[in-house]
Amino acid sequence: SVFYSEPLTLEEKNIIFKKSSNFQDLTVLVDLLIMKLQVKNDKGEMVKAFSPEDKFALRKKADSNVISTIANQILADTNYEEAEKK
Repeated sequence: SVFYSEPLTLEEKNIIFKKSSNFQDLTVLVDLLIMKLQVKNDKGEMVKAFSPEDKFALRKKADSNVISTIANQILADTNYEEAEKK
């Protein structure tokens, strides 16, 4: 799958930082993925890749290194052109 994400807004950053003081609770990374990741649907429209209902499965079954890598890319504000090259 190809995932897309727009840079975090100030409001979104505040939400993430309030959920976890200094990222001591790393489940906030799952919240970040649910909040920001998008995919293209059959019509080519951008839609959310995950819903809040996916949180439990992501926390329990997804590879923590993959979640961390994706979340760090979102937090680093990588622009679309650079991300697509990777």
